[in-house]
Amino acid sequence: MKFGHNGLLHLMDGEIFEFRQLGFWKPQWPFFDESGEVICTFTRKTKVLKHSGDVKIEEKAKRKICLPLFLPVGW
Repeated sequence: MKFGHNGLLHLMDGEIFEFRQLGFWKPQWPFFDESGEVICTFTRKTKVLKHSGDVKIEEKAKRKICLPLFLPVGW
């Protein structure tokens, strides 16, 4: 990960996924595959003394064996 919470996730099978912050006032962090398609998106919800968020998993990602890896890395 780089400053600003952007980076690349390299898997042992050679696949590479980009993790990048989008937006400023309502930031989201999607994982993009090598073709530029969104795999899953993390959205942070912050309130006083409470942090939570949502994860949207795209249909294409539901077939990926590496999906369980995206969740803890992205969070």
